Amino acid sequence: MNTQAANTELMRYFVEQVQQKGRLELIDRLVHPDFRNHTVEPGQAADRAGIGETVAAMHQAFSDL
Repeated sequence: MNTQAANTELMRYFVEQVQQKGRLELIDRLVHPDFRNHTVEPGQAADRAGIGETVAAMHQAFSDL
């Protein structure tokens, strides 16, 4: 499998497992430790923790996510 295909599969896995199923424990394994979100909302963490906060909030707001 080439790098682009591997990255595509990894991103699909992230979306399915973290975003859709809410498996926040996978964030540390799937997101680089130096990740920085440059478009955070006020009060939102710009690191990996912010991803978990956003996904948790989405699941709380949309029960059928």
